Amino acid sequence: MNEINNTLEELKTQAHHCINDIVGRSGQELQESARIYGALVRLREVKDAKLLLQLLLIYAISDMSQKMMSLCGYLIGAGNISDQAWDKKIKNSGAWICFLLNESLIKATPTHLAFYHYGNQMQVYLLDASTLKQVGAKGQELRVHMCYNLTKGAMEEVIVTDNHTAESAKTFKIQPGHLYIADAGYGKGKNLAQVISQKGNALFRFTPNLVSLSSDAEGKLKINMAEKLKTKKQLVKFTCYIHTEKGRYIPVQIIASRLPDDKALLARERKMRNSSKKQTKLKDETLVYAGWVLLMTNLDSSHSAESLLHLYRSRWQIELLFKRIKQFFKVRRLRKATLGHSKVLVLLLLLIWAFIERKTISAEIYLLNKEEELIRYSLWSMTELFFARFKVQIQAFWVFCFDEAQHLDDAFRFLRNHRRKPRRINQYAVYRFGIDSRTNSECSYSASCYPLAA
Repeated sequence: MNEINNTLEELKTQAHHCINDIVGRSGQELQESARIYGALVRLREVKDAKLLLQLLLIYAISDMSQKMMSLCGYLIGAGNISDQAWDKKIKNSGAWICFLLNESLIKATPTHLAFYHYGNQMQVYLLDASTLKQVGAKGQELRVHMCYNLTKGAMEEVIVTDNHTAESAKTFKIQPGHLYIADAGYGKGKNLAQVISQKGNALFRFTPNLVSLSSDAEGKLKINMAEKLKTKKQLVKFTCYIHTEKGRYIPVQIIASRLPDDKALLARERKMRNSSKKQTKLKDETLVYAGWVLLMTNLDSSHSAESLLHLYRSRWQIELLFKRIKQFFKVRRLRKATLGHSKVLVLLLLLIWAFIERKTISAEIYLLNKEEELIRYSLWSMTELFFARFKVQIQAFWVFCFDEAQHLDDAFRFLRNHRRKPRRINQYAVYRFGIDSRTNSECSYSASCYPLAA
């Protein structure tokens, strides 16, 4: 028994250290932030911010129901809280988790890159969004909008919305003087105008079918992009005007880079497959555009087209980021819940990801200090190892807290059916013991055969 108690205390200590590592804050700071952001409102419920965060993390990485959450909270000292109260507690923790995530992401990177514009250092941000669908035929889709700071190597904004909120530059806080890079989902005149209105710089990929280009500021001399690309040149660059909103045109620089023949062929085949799948007619100019990388920017000609194309290729980092997050957690579908509840779940998963990323970076630094060749090691496998360890570590404490002999009555109390008149009898009990669960009559088993019952 003493050995079990010592193990339990050790697991409790490790779990608390794990929480400290995740948030990088002292207990007092964590407690204060939880109060400020409304996670700890009623002190007669959960009083400890670390304990609340531990329970939320357990909930995020398991398939635990809210009934199970109530039992888990009781076992580790959070008090007797109903599953309905836990539902409210999870929703009220959204702003707090978002705060912890942003704090964690900013501290996640050990190095900084430098980009300059007219002698001033310029931050480079990558914008993108990804969708996560809930389980069930009627499960709604959530869209996770992310702003990744390539200069710092850290995620700086994470915004979760329903699928009705499209990819837009208006979703983010645009910082003056810095560069924002995004794919064709953002490549519209209104998004370019939004960045410029906040005194920022944009480098967006675009599809000519979705924009209106003109040689003059009044929009009278329309540009046929397909004709412009009927050339043997590898690079096409020109200045024109793009329609934004309400008949307004703003100056823009267009850069078109021809794809290698093999990649252009794959891109055209993909367009044809999508057209066949959707049963739509494919335009001839669409096949022309598929062979090019088309960029628009408000940066002037002081930046060469080659340097801007090189910068745009760095956007693939955020694509890899989304891929890593989805593969890392094996997240394809979220549990069925309300939008507010699902937002908190996504933020918790990202908070765990940020913590594991810091661990992986530390492992990379360790190899570099040993002057090892990074190419010989699989950092992805190391990331999986850190995540597997984290899952066991964060859940082990409540598992060891559950003593069958001591807590069986509590478990039945938390997990029982609250309906006075169940929809149907417990068929398993009827089959197993010959008991009518409504009357508990005719018990046909011997208690001595079941040590737990005895």
